[in-house]
Amino acid sequence: MWCGHQGGCPLHDSRPHVVILGAGYAGFAVARGLGGAPVRATLVNPFPYHYFTTLLHEPIARPRARERISIPLAPYLPPNVRLWLGRAVAIDPEEPAVEVEELVTATRRRAAADYLVVAVGSEPLYFGIPGLEERALAIRDLASGPLIRAHVEHRLARFAAGEERAGARRIVIGGGGYTGVEVAAELAETREDLARAAGLVPSAVEIYLIEAAPTLLPGFDPRLVEYATAFLERAGIRVITGTAIREVTPDRVILADGRKIEAGTVIWTGGVRAHRLVERSGLEVDRRGRALVQRDLTARGY
Repeated sequence: MWCGHQGGCPLHDSRPHVVILGAGYAGFAVARGLGGAPVRATLVNPFPYHYFTTLLHEPIARPRARERISIPLAPYLPPNVRLWLGRAVAIDPEEPAVEVEELVTATRRRAAADYLVVAVGSEPLYFGIPGLEERALAIRDLASGPLIRAHVEHRLARFAAGEERAGARRIVIGGGGYTGVEVAAELAETREDLARAAGLVPSAVEIYLIEAAPTLLPGFDPRLVEYATAFLERAGIRVITGTAIREVTPDRVILADGRKIEAGTVIWTGGVRAHRLVERSGLEVDRRGRALVQRDLTARGY
């Protein structure tokens, strides 16, 4: 049984092999919790760091925030846990085993396990809205915040140079839950900097926040909803609730009520589903691709 690490595993090592897919909150916690256990473990992750998912919006306004929203994995892993930098591309729950694509070489290798922990996280859910997946940016990892900022800066610069229409200065955020509200607030905070860099007045940079539910932050305490909505509106965010995004074209967002908003940047924060790797593995899943588990968190049937 190969341990999935460049250093290999001692041939005489008969300890059970635990393979952990993903170093998010769950996978990282499992890896650290195995310290001192009579097992050897392999932690498979595309990056050598753990990032705090709920803070991924911060680099939009503060590019240097990356240092405070991630930590290196290696110093925090116990001696019996090895880090394998790669991306899980297939799971065989019967063996169990996993196929991993190594990040640098793109070589695919297979690792068998005695215990397989699937903690690969989520991905955006686009609800089949035409044009949304192809044209919207999303908050997914450490690169997302800087990418969104760079995209906005590029569109504003082209508008200021007369190379694009007025829509290029508009940013539309789809989804007014926790992430959407945070992204809107970050953009409002950095609006002056963005405008100054493009040679525009701050009011030229328009930010819209669209939520299909009757209010922002569905499910939150009404007092918090009222406070957050008032805060964003005072910051110049144009909040639209009670209507969904129906379609995204190359230059505009079309709402379910027929309104059309010309936009240069579309950011989607309207929902997530389980990583498709889980569904493709053949595990029993729910409508959003989340594995159905038993009380001890083992997958149904295993």
